[in-house]
Amino acid sequence: MALNSTLALPALAQTIMPFKGPPTKAELLIEEDRVWSMSEDADRTIRRKDAILDAPEVNAYLQSLMDKLYPEFNGAIRVRAIDDPQVNAFCLANGSVYIHLGMLARLGNETQLATVLAHEGAHFVHRHGYQNMQSAHTNSGFAVGATILLGGIGALLGGLGGASSAAGFSRDLEREADRIGFERLALAGYDVREAPKVFETLGKVAKIEDKSAFFLFASHPKLQERVESYQELLAKATPADKPAIDEAKFAHLIVPLRETWLTRELGSARYKQVIFWLTQSDAAKDWPKHFQYYLGEAYRLRNEDKDAPLLLTAYRDAIASAPDYAPSYRALGMALHKKLDPEAAPTLQKYLALAPHANDRLFVQQLLEPRK
Repeated sequence: MALNSTLALPALAQTIMPFKGPPTKAELLIEEDRVWSMSEDADRTIRRKDAILDAPEVNAYLQSLMDKLYPEFNGAIRVRAIDDPQVNAFCLANGSVYIHLGMLARLGNETQLATVLAHEGAHFVHRHGYQNMQSAHTNSGFAVGATILLGGIGALLGGLGGASSAAGFSRDLEREADRIGFERLALAGYDVREAPKVFETLGKVAKIEDKSAFFLFASHPKLQERVESYQELLAKATPADKPAIDEAKFAHLIVPLRETWLTRELGSARYKQVIFWLTQSDAAKDWPKHFQYYLGEAYRLRNEDKDAPLLLTAYRDAIASAPDYAPSYRALGMALHKKLDPEAAPTLQKYLALAPHANDRLFVQQLLEPRK
């Protein structure tokens, strides 16, 4: 069902009070109920398009964090991960929160993840989706622009873009979400000093994004306003000296998604992101050492004149740092084989030794046979 972006909604006739707990249909204003129905349509479309990340443990973990931040809602704010390499997160008017794989991969710890979730949860609790639909900015032209800029997910949302945080809310609503989210972080025992780092990270991503793939969540000046807003809140806060947060689950469930994200980025031909993140990002220094293999792959697939020596260096760095990671040997061996380099044979032999059941074993063995 297509979502109609041209609903004629009246101006607010009363102050919109935040929800105190899971709302019932009776609590919704008439036009708000219509926005909820549109959000439910969007949920069904996202599920039908198989956009949800196939990782039940990850989605359960995300839900547990939201419930920790907003305990009185206990599952009413539903969180799921979107299998999309772009960095974004958004909340629909009905409390459906989606966080992209690209966002999860770039976050450094559970506190930063909780910062994103707390901000999005605040949009729901304070009914920003409905309020935003009253804005003069939410017209069909704006919705079309949101769809284009948000790429695949924007297309799934259709005209609902204006009623979700994917398109960005007004400055006042965003700052309210900053404040409420910050308060929820502190109440849940998180180190609020981590909060501004989320938006600083997004700033680095935004600087290298192609305009065709740009996302409104991190657009300027909205992104800079998020940084400034959290810095202002932090200046007035007294952070806990020893936050009682166990990062083990984040490390177990979220850190492995970084490899999935790199694979998705390469599959989407977004080589610039991979190269930047693995060469210039401070966060990447703590990532698994074999990720240099993905840097080599980005150079290989980009295939610019300057990339030939860079990919060899990246593959060799991956082997030196993670000598048991088989794909690095295959990649280096294939690159050397094209150059007729004698180092190719022992490198490919090492690959076969590390991956004795590789699907391409016969092909590689044929390459190793003496030339006639």
